[in-house]
Amino acid sequence: EMYSLGQIAMSLRLCFVGLLLLGNGSSFGFNTFYFDNWWQQDPPVAAVCPQTVTVNFTVYQRVPLPGKRKCTDHRPPSKTQDSTCTDAYADSHNNWVQGIQFGGADWPNKHQRNWFIRITDPNTSVEYTQNPLNLDAVAGFRCFSSPGLACLGTTPSVFPPLSIPTILHKVPILNGSTISIHHRTVGSLAVPGYNGGYQPFQVRSMTANKNNSSCSQSQPLGTIWQRMWAFVADEVHLGGNLGVLRDVFVYEAESTSVVLPEGCLGAMRLERYYWSKKYGRVRQEGMESPACRAAPCTLQCNGMYPNADVTVWNYLLDGDFHAPEECGL
Repeated sequence: EMYSLGQIAMSLRLCFVGLLLLGNGSSFGFNTFYFDNWWQQDPPVAAVCPQTVTVNFTVYQRVPLPGKRKCTDHRPPSKTQDSTCTDAYADSHNNWVQGIQFGGADWPNKHQRNWFIRITDPNTSVEYTQNPLNLDAVAGFRCFSSPGLACLGTTPSVFPPLSIPTILHKVPILNGSTISIHHRTVGSLAVPGYNGGYQPFQVRSMTANKNNSSCSQSQPLGTIWQRMWAFVADEVHLGGNLGVLRDVFVYEAESTSVVLPEGCLGAMRLERYYWSKKYGRVRQEGMESPACRAAPCTLQCNGMYPNADVTVWNYLLDGDFHAPEECGL
């Protein structure tokens, strides 16, 4: 695609190597300079900028859409419409809540509520965004903890599912057309802290008690090992009324329920999440390797995930959706 000199000059004004200025203008370093509104520029940042950028995940995740929700269809969920919608908002403690509403026979009681918090690792002083709680009205309420510890406590561990540093440096910009739903994206960044290796967390069920503000936690149901990767996709074609989105932040999580032998290229499951500075989370993918799950050894865990499930929230519709609070959260 060809761009005019004027377009390129405008984008270059917002992108050069040397000075790092984060969104609030309070942090300086020696990486890539960017403004928090770089998704608005034409041409895409990948066309004129260096091949890596510094990402503040907060500005991708905390995208309020007052009076709106994102849906998988141009019709919202109902008993007869099997679509889903998602919405996000800050709760009274300034934690970020992501709610998902499902259509079908169980509507309007079928929903999911993910609760994102930000903590600082006392060992490294690095701030992480993590998802320690999943309240699913169908699959059950679950929480995620450091091994041997209860959920939602302040602990040295920062590796519940999808824990990612709030600020990520040297995130590669990759061609969105090269993303595959069957394997991890080549060239992505191994998220620091995981360092390409797996970190464990435990899964606990929670018993909801709607008559009070607390939920009891079970003993651990099992331990999951996870590692994460990240990149910025220059363009992602979503369809719907969102169309083409530029400079989309993507992270990928590979996970396994057993410790895999050395040399495994992949794991049992791969999940991928897409985030837009304009719309928040817009797409997610879950991919499975039945061969690795059945026989977790080097040969079967080859990094290919033939079974894929994809959800795309590519229609912006009127109407908020705030998932009901449970467990005082």
